[in-house]
Amino acid sequence: MGCVMSNKGTTGGWRVIAVTLLLAGLGLMNSAAQAASVQQQELEVVDAINRIRAEHGLQPVTLDPRLQEAARRHSSDMAVSQCFQHDDCDGAGNWSDRIYSFYPRPERIAENIAAGRAGAAATVEAWMRSAVHRANILRPEWRGTGVSLVSLPGSPYEHYWTQTFGSVPVTSVPVQMAISSPR
Repeated sequence: MGCVMSNKGTTGGWRVIAVTLLLAGLGLMNSAAQAASVQQQELEVVDAINRIRAEHGLQPVTLDPRLQEAARRHSSDMAVSQCFQHDDCDGAGNWSDRIYSFYPRPERIAENIAAGRAGAAATVEAWMRSAVHRANILRPEWRGTGVSLVSLPGSPYEHYWTQTFGSVPVTSVPVQMAISSPR
C-alpha cells in the first residue's frame, strides 16, 4: 500500500517505547548479528530505490533520521499489533500524523508499506509493480527517506516494511541508521 499527502498538521507518535519493552520482555529482541543483517537489508532498499531513481533521471534520496524513526515506529507497530495498514494499528492516529510528528513542515510526504517479504529486492520489486508505490518512489521532489524492516516470527506476515519519503532536504544531523527493533 502507498500513500502520499501534502502538508497538514502534526501529532505525536508514542508507542515505540512500549513496543520495545514488550518485545524485550517476550524475548523477541534478536542478536547484534541479526540486527546488522536487517540494517543491511534496509540500506539495500535505499540503494535499489536510488538506482531506480537514477534510471529515471531523478536525484537520489538520502537517509533522514527523522523519516527513519517514523518508519521504525510504524513497522514495529504493525508487527506487534499484527496488522497491515498505513494508520496506527490501534486507530489512535493516521499515517501522516505519525510522519509529521518526526518530520515537521515538509511540502509533501509519502509512505510505502509491505508485509510478508523477507528480502529487500523482493520488496522493492513488489513496490515497483504497484502503480501507487511506483509513483511514490519516482516523485522528483523527494530528498529524504527512512526505511524499516521489523521481523516477528509467528506474526501473520512475519516481515513488516515501511518506507517514508519527504521533500525537506536532510539536515546536518549525522545520519546514522539506528537498528530497527524488533527483529
